[in-house]
Amino acid sequence: MVSDRLEASADPEVRRVTPTLIDSIDRAVKLCSQTLDYVGRDQPLRAPSLVSLAPLIDEIGMGLRKGVILDNKVAAEAVMLADRDQLHRILNNLLRNAAEAGAQRITLSTAIPNEGPHDDQLCLVIHDNGPGLPWRARNKLFQPFEGSARAGGAGLGLAIARELALSNGGDLVLEETGETGTRFFLTLPMRPEE
Repeated sequence: MVSDRLEASADPEVRRVTPTLIDSIDRAVKLCSQTLDYVGRDQPLRAPSLVSLAPLIDEIGMGLRKGVILDNKVAAEAVMLADRDQLHRILNNLLRNAAEAGAQRITLSTAIPNEGPHDDQLCLVIHDNGPGLPWRARNKLFQPFEGSARAGGAGLGLAIARELALSNGGDLVLEETGETGTRFFLTLPMRPEE
């Protein structure tokens, strides 16, 4: 209500500073919400199920900013065992971060490890053509409040995404980043444990 009254003010100085003030308040509210989401909970509750990846990716892609091309190369039969809402949040954070960093194309594909302890997992490859992560963000990428790559970022998106991946029996790792883009690997089980 106060911001509406400020915007309606006839005083030219009030009208000049009001947009900056409202933007600052919006950023503060967003940061507080993200902080409370991160620290105000214990281990997130999970309801694991087999989630079809291709439709979930398409659903998340509809929320990307205009001009970003989502290249969904995930096979229709590809599934991951995870809490669907948490998997949605992981992928939404990754896709939104890529778009906000300046990527024009984000490609998602899958790979199945051939051998070793992870042959029951599916690897989702998230590759963008953005400018890559700055050096200052790489070392603390998954640390809350430390790994933001952009001004005004809280540094929670990737920290939360990795924590959710771990709690669902998988992992999220940065595979590579540079001037030609960034690639993350998200691994999660493909089936329930015996």
